[in-house]
Amino acid sequence: MRRKGRELTRFSRDPLLRNLVIMSAASMLFLTACSAQAPGQGGGSLTAEQIKSTADMYREDGNAWLAGLLEDGEVDAVDYAAASERYASCMRDLGYEVPAPMVNPTNSMTHIYDIDMGTREPDAFGEDDLSCKDPDLSIVEAAYLNTGTQRMDESLRIAAQACMADQDYEIPDNARDIRAFSGDPTADEGVQREAAATCINDEALRLFPELPYVGVAY
Repeated sequence: MRRKGRELTRFSRDPLLRNLVIMSAASMLFLTACSAQAPGQGGGSLTAEQIKSTADMYREDGNAWLAGLLEDGEVDAVDYAAASERYASCMRDLGYEVPAPMVNPTNSMTHIYDIDMGTREPDAFGEDDLSCKDPDLSIVEAAYLNTGTQRMDESLRIAAQACMADQDYEIPDNARDIRAFSGDPTADEGVQREAAATCINDEALRLFPELPYVGVAY
């Protein structure tokens, strides 16, 4: 049985950037191969053996840095911070001013960077952004989200819960991540999940106006 991978929905305040904040094809392939999707809370979708297998694949491809980070079968906050800084350093090398990252309130795990495009065209910025994320940050972030425990900011949880209630979805008070807000995607073709992603994104952008975009991974 082919397993579905974790998907990522990101909304940007700037329409020109809406299509630039996307998850890379490499990480989507990784998740399709390795991740199980199920409603509920927390991570735990990937096993240590699956992560080690991914390390072997990237070692064969010549990416010693990524292989070395994944080879123990674990991806923790220290590993993610290293991959995040590697991305930031890459963007700086391309001439961008990269501020300190902000924590994504939808999961309290991943980083959001507010990087000014300057005079660059959106397509050029998108190519630079993707080249610095792939495969290192994209793969590490995917594994981190699939093995860690996502926990939504409490003010965001309450607001998103109210938003879902307005659409006649009853979300339990102990729901702490997008999957717990999503119900069973196989029962309604993902309609509740899409509603949850929209509620969480919209409320996060309202509550945290300093964020340039919000990413909801599920």
